[in-house]
Amino acid sequence: MDKAEYVAQQLHHMAPDRRLKDVVSAVRLIDHHRTANPSPEHIQAQLTKILSSRAPFTQLPFIAAAVKNLANRA
Repeated sequence: MDKAEYVAQQLHHMAPDRRLKDVVSAVRLIDHHRTANPSPEHIQAQLTKILSSRAPFTQLPFIAAAVKNLANRA
């Protein structure tokens, strides 16, 4: 289990209507953008170019939790 899968399992409760596989993909995208700029606002701007702005993965609480958990898991 890589860190994206681990963090996705921790955050799946924030997007219960989405498949775990989709949450893992979103966490991988967040991790990718986090390396350039860990600001949740920057990551949100990048994700909304790819995903719907209404998706749970593009909401600041989800992004902030993912950034925090990814940093702790590194």
